[in-house]
Amino acid sequence: MKIKLVKDTKRKYIPQGGIYLIQKIFQQNNLDKFICECFPVRSKQSIYSDSDLVLGLCYSIYAGGTFFEDVNRLRDQINVPGYIELPSSDSIKYRIAQLAESTREITGKKQVRHDFNINNTLNSVLVKLAVRLNPDFKRHTQILDYDNTIINTLKEDSKRCYKQGYGYQPGVIFIGREPVYIEGRNGNSPSVYLMDQTLERGINLLKAEEVKIGAIRIDGAGYQKDVFDLMHKYRGMRYYIRGKHAVSIWQAISESKATEKVTAGEKEAECIDSEWCTPGGIDPENECRVIVYRYEEDNQQLDLYEGKYCYYVIYTNDWTLSAGDIIKLYNQRGRAEQNFDRLKNDFNWSHPPFDNLAMNTAYLIFTAMGCQLYHYLLKIISKVFHELDPETRIKRFIFLFVNVVAKWTFRGRRYILNLYSDKAYDKLLSSP
Repeated sequence: MKIKLVKDTKRKYIPQGGIYLIQKIFQQNNLDKFICECFPVRSKQSIYSDSDLVLGLCYSIYAGGTFFEDVNRLRDQINVPGYIELPSSDSIKYRIAQLAESTREITGKKQVRHDFNINNTLNSVLVKLAVRLNPDFKRHTQILDYDNTIINTLKEDSKRCYKQGYGYQPGVIFIGREPVYIEGRNGNSPSVYLMDQTLERGINLLKAEEVKIGAIRIDGAGYQKDVFDLMHKYRGMRYYIRGKHAVSIWQAISESKATEKVTAGEKEAECIDSEWCTPGGIDPENECRVIVYRYEEDNQQLDLYEGKYCYYVIYTNDWTLSAGDIIKLYNQRGRAEQNFDRLKNDFNWSHPPFDNLAMNTAYLIFTAMGCQLYHYLLKIISKVFHELDPETRIKRFIFLFVNVVAKWTFRGRRYILNLYSDKAYDKLLSSP
């Protein structure tokens, strides 16, 4: 087979034609206007609106951009005056610098300095956008998941993490797959440090936007008196917290309490359901339910203390669900780790672009908005493009939807978008 290459310099073909369809979907649903309304008012002389800046960064990600400056390459390809005009990376950087909040330095024990970046302005936008895209957040009770993740980076102000390397360790509250609150922390600040204050700020912000919070799930870092005291402030909100010292608790109560068989994931486990006092005191008002369970692990290396079993314990104020149902409910919290994997690998959290925690925290929130908008797009597009579903990763989304050859033509005194594909892009625009 002989291949002949014809280079056409007169007509411009765009390989990421799907971006124009995404722009149209956002405009049809007035999301561009809504984003502008959520942000603080900008100067009238500003060339770009806040929605231009947020969506410009989003489009770069949706087209496969990995680094912050990739938006420049994309804008050179897809900008169409009067329809879509992406800002440069410098314009986005300037606005992020304006919206970044000063980092707070807190001196802890042994004179260790901890850096916290609390950006209430952008987090408020993040919550408002989440509620706009997911109306059920205000209609039905939601389960929150809190966790921290390590972002390895050698930025100027990053500090050594408890694992090898330097980086940041932000704390994030999720509702399902949606990040709804993000707080910047430096790498040397473990998740247990002042967790109660982070949780309180996030929960209060969600309540201010009328999000119905039914429960919260936290890993073992939440097993501390301050967190339990905070949970008891929010009457009517259930909590499920992974505890510590499961083996010793099992041994302490197994003689007086009967065991029952429950299903923990795909395995059958022995479980003991009892009452316990929260850490730090015996106040009867703070008494909670403790569920300790164990299951055999064939591949586990034998331990003199634990033997052939894996032990776990959950603290909760839920007295209605059965022990087995609580174990299943808590284990669903494992999706938080999948959420971090998506944020890091799909939405560029692994590549913080700036040299300080304040601007990088603002950047994380900007890209989290892109994550929320992406999930919203999947709900709409998957109704027409059946190869996609709400769980589709962004790499497949780019391959199946964004990568379509497009060309603009001027005919009948108007610009017309031509998409060279047999896929049902036209049905997508006509769908409600």
